[in-house]
Amino acid sequence: MTKSGLHVVVVGHGSTKRPHAANSTHDLSRFLFHSNHFNAVHCGFMKQEMKVRALLQCLPDGIDLEVLPHFAAAGAFVNDHLQSCLEVERKRFRSARIHRPLGLHPGISRQIAMKAKHHHADDVIIVAHGSSVSAGPALTAQNLCRDLCDQGISTHVLFLSNKPQLNDWRDLKLGRNVLVCPILAGRGTHLCEDVPNAFLLDDIPRAGLPYIVAGHCITFDYPLMDARLLADLALEDLCPTNPAQQAADAARLLS
Repeated sequence: MTKSGLHVVVVGHGSTKRPHAANSTHDLSRFLFHSNHFNAVHCGFMKQEMKVRALLQCLPDGIDLEVLPHFAAAGAFVNDHLQSCLEVERKRFRSARIHRPLGLHPGISRQIAMKAKHHHADDVIIVAHGSSVSAGPALTAQNLCRDLCDQGISTHVLFLSNKPQLNDWRDLKLGRNVLVCPILAGRGTHLCEDVPNAFLLDDIPRAGLPYIVAGHCITFDYPLMDARLLADLALEDLCPTNPAQQAADAARLLS
């Protein structure tokens, strides 16, 4: 396969407290690199090394650059900080563009629907970060919830930073089998502490294993940490074969 000559920068949140939170972003970068579609694939972060601003400064002049946010939604980091970082360096590149965050890809909805069917889930709980400074993250989660409901899947959305909050999950009218999908892109504090605490678990629940909590059989899945899945979705955006369908899918989730 002939490489495209593109340089890709995968941007993750990262964490100074938990550097391993970046592992899923590094894994995604490796899958993209080994797809052999690109001249180079780089990894940059907002909160840990290598910082995305420093990474962009190190890239060679005259390249075609594709920036892929490994984020759940277009919040303040993507809309403000990432845009600002790129604008400073943009004039050095032949072309440069920021793609939609991977959490906006319709494939996330498809993956959750498939997992819900596989686990015979009576209900799905979407766990999203939310934001006090941007409506984008909450809107993205609500649109994802609506999309799954439109497919006949009973779906609820709870937040870590907004209401309704994750700790209130017992107030929901849930069936016996529940699929919980944290829409989080790394093993940061929210996933390491907030999610287990909400379900009275000692550690991060393993994907695909059933946990009996408060009379429910709860299974967890982490679509934004599945590097192989995300690489496939990213390639649809980075190397689109059907632009019209891609635009239609994006409009459906953003409407």
